[in-house]
Amino acid sequence: FTMGTIEGIAAHLDANTGEPGAEKGAVQTSEITIDLEGGPADGTPLSSTRPLTLLVQALPFFVIQPLLRVAQWMLFINLFIYCSSFTESRSAAVFVVALFATSFIMRVMRPFLFIAAKWCIVGRYVEGRYPIFGKEYLKWWMVSQLQELLGAGILERNLPLYYRLLGAKIGAGVKISKDTKLSEFDLLHIGPDVALDNATVRPFTMDSRGCFTLRKIQIGENSCVCAKSVIAGGATLPEGTCVGPLSSNHELCDARPENRRHCRPLRALPPLWLKVLCGWPILLLQRALTLSPVLLLMVHMATTDWYVDSFASVQDGVEYIATPERMGYLFGFIIMHRTVCPCLALAYAIVVKRCIIGAFKPTPQGEEPNVSSWQLFRPWLLARLIPDAHLCGVSKLLGRHYEAISALYRLLGVKVGRYVYWPGSGFNFAEPDLVEVGDYVVFGSRSLIFTSDANHRRQVVTLEAGSNVSDRCVVLPGTRVKTGAVLGSGALTKEGKTYEPGTYVGNRGNECVQLKKGSATASEVKETSYARAFSRRREASYTVLPEWCHIAWSTACICWACVVSKLPLVSGLMLAHLYFMDDWQSHSVASTLLVPSAFIVLMYPAALFVVLCMDIGSKWIIIGRRKPGSYSWDSSSYCQRWQLYLS
Repeated sequence: FTMGTIEGIAAHLDANTGEPGAEKGAVQTSEITIDLEGGPADGTPLSSTRPLTLLVQALPFFVIQPLLRVAQWMLFINLFIYCSSFTESRSAAVFVVALFATSFIMRVMRPFLFIAAKWCIVGRYVEGRYPIFGKEYLKWWMVSQLQELLGAGILERNLPLYYRLLGAKIGAGVKISKDTKLSEFDLLHIGPDVALDNATVRPFTMDSRGCFTLRKIQIGENSCVCAKSVIAGGATLPEGTCVGPLSSNHELCDARPENRRHCRPLRALPPLWLKVLCGWPILLLQRALTLSPVLLLMVHMATTDWYVDSFASVQDGVEYIATPERMGYLFGFIIMHRTVCPCLALAYAIVVKRCIIGAFKPTPQGEEPNVSSWQLFRPWLLARLIPDAHLCGVSKLLGRHYEAISALYRLLGVKVGRYVYWPGSGFNFAEPDLVEVGDYVVFGSRSLIFTSDANHRRQVVTLEAGSNVSDRCVVLPGTRVKTGAVLGSGALTKEGKTYEPGTYVGNRGNECVQLKKGSATASEVKETSYARAFSRRREASYTVLPEWCHIAWSTACICWACVVSKLPLVSGLMLAHLYFMDDWQSHSVASTLLVPSAFIVLMYPAALFVVLCMDIGSKWIIIGRRKPGSYSWDSSSYCQRWQLYLS
């Protein structure tokens, strides 16, 4: 911490790691040393602009993703025609049933498509050192992209099975969070009763010689890895190892048994009967209410007087969907789903939180936590009513950072002061009533705030006025961050501890390190530049847009993104309509399906070009050319323009 320059840090590392004298071709970790071969003899990386490299890396965007969309569209059309054969008149129910059936089938098929693709492209991952942009790298990259595109789908409810099918060796009783990042599956050996929180377990590591390495990872029985920790290639975790939050396999000296209580997958769940009898009906009602605007729009579309009252052939069904007047409805469905539906979902969640779940209270000092079925059920239900950190997607509509977000958190029970600058990544509080945020608090992105441990012991987390929580922090239960205290990037607090004014960073010994103490005036509450800009808008040196403008802008950007996402489908159907010239019946079933599909695939590059033009153009229009300097909210328009550009 005392060598705050790149040269100083590099000299310190050279002096203490012995890296310059390391044998060439050896990859070293704190646990093992593996001699790996197969990279370029002179250490020169392969070119990223080779024709083969460019071709392979274009496939997901120009071929695979369009084909997935076309497959989904063709499945919907066939289900729509099949369901229509059971009724003599057009009905919104037919459209809805076909839509939900398509969604379900794709959710079932996607993980198995990825599993098959992984085994066909890579087979088994093998330990070794390989050149970047070489054959093995391109195969690894393609599988990584397919994992992003296809996902776990229905197997998200049984992640151990999903990863076993991909080649990982996983024991019985393993618990894996849906936020855990696992890759290179054949090199993962996870013992029985292991718990993995929001962590990264990755055999892939980069090499300074233009190569990447793949090395086996072994996690022993009854171990756990807490949130935001990293287990790198070559690691071996002995049986019973408990890696705490914001740690890694290079810090096993800090892996202590008490870290288990901060591993969220180990939390006890409510009994199944309570989830089925009480939880599922509440969640089903939320789903029905959330989708009601889209369903009403579908009813309106189905009852319009376009074309025919019944379908006698596939051509009839495709013509019905491709009618030009119907294209506006396709845009309306997705816009409604992204704007109105999230608001209804959050409103329902707030009502259930206030009327059924109730307020969460801290566990009294010296008493054992209440782990009755009802107490286990309450946080479980809230986590499913609001499953993401963006308040069911509403925070994206409101600009993510502003006073409207504070108002929503207050409705959920969080005690929030004035002019809090919220993170773009948002928060998903398990027990919102136990969070207290004072005036002028500033958050960075991707931080976590825990208000209870795996034993359900609940404690209040207090962030006093004027405190700061930077990027990638983990705040444990019972923490108090006092006025003038700054939790720097990657800071881990200690359970139940108070942090006086000063700057704290990182994690050493399961707690952040105090980088410097605060000055004598640090404990005074000071207005942030963000608060000054919005509270005294007329005094600013530029036009500070009122909050309603940011809300309108964010909502408009999301609506436009919805339109762009549907451009390939809509434009493809419109081109097919022009191609057939209202004479669908004279063409075969195959051409009726394949011609629109071909147009949809061809329109994907056009949509991508539109997105690139929007991104590049908006950067130059809104931001212009960046210049070095310090820009605060109350003295420069840069922060405001940056947020408008991000939206």
